[in-house]
Amino acid sequence: MDFSVSKVSFSSNGKALTMNESEGFIKLIKDNVTQKIVGGSIIGPDASSLISSLTLAIANELTEQQITQTVFAHPTTGEVIHEAAFGLSIGALHQA
Repeated sequence: MDFSVSKVSFSSNGKALTMNESEGFIKLIKDNVTQKIVGGSIIGPDASSLISSLTLAIANELTEQQITQTVFAHPTTGEVIHEAAFGLSIGALHQA
């Protein structure tokens, strides 16, 4: 499989920093042929809540471009998903 991986640390997320929980990361895996998100993992603050967003992205065959065009509320830990999607194309904007 031809794929790309983006991994972004919670240490670059303002909400995680204010929660004093900057350890952990999100990883997205994209199929380079179809451009769809095919996998991912989240380890860190709010992981149990954020994983449902990845489940929706994979189940609905979203592309990284569709995720980058989605508005993520600020400040939230969910913004790390947005950053990881950017990491699959132009590069993460706030990676520490």
